[in-house]
Amino acid sequence: MANEKNIAGNSSAYLLLKTSEPLSAGSGFSYVCAGCAECCRNKRIPVYPFDVLRLARFLALGTGEFLAKFVEPADALLKHEKAGGCIFLEGTKCGVYEFRPLVCRLYPLRRHSSRERGEIYALAEPEPETKGRYGTAGSVSSFIKSGKADGLLSQVDRCLAARQCGGEPGGIKHLDVDRICRKHGTPIDGFALEAWESAMEVYYAACREETD
Repeated sequence: MANEKNIAGNSSAYLLLKTSEPLSAGSGFSYVCAGCAECCRNKRIPVYPFDVLRLARFLALGTGEFLAKFVEPADALLKHEKAGGCIFLEGTKCGVYEFRPLVCRLYPLRRHSSRERGEIYALAEPEPETKGRYGTAGSVSSFIKSGKADGLLSQVDRCLAARQCGGEPGGIKHLDVDRICRKHGTPIDGFALEAWESAMEVYYAACREETD
């Protein structure tokens, strides 16, 4: 398309979008991944409890095991390989693509939510060597749906409210979904991956018990 081209952080489409910030759900936006994996290197990738649960079940792990293997304990970010790539990056492919975290599904958008402004979006800073293509052919909303992020976004605010759960604000104890549910007598070990939303309802109920 005429309004899309390979970028090094300075394409006309990127600059147009950047000057239009903040973006709303109806704002013109499109992004086509070129598979260069530049966005998978040297990035801070936070995870929510639902990310941890989905990834853990996909890898046939408990959430505690998953956290120990793949998440930095101080800041709830996915670990990196020595070369700086995401721990799940395999060459230029994501090894957990179907269950990748929400922040990866939203890239190159960043979500912000407040009572005053509601839900708005901004552009993440592009990597200089990225081959991704920006444009305005679609909308922010259609991009989110194409990445299957819409169902996860509905969980975000509830997860933020659960951060006090586990007794370690700012740490990762609130991400150990299995542990918290077991602690409150409602283990979710038997929930299949496909039932992750039902498992999260159990988690939210357990968190409410812990923080009330």
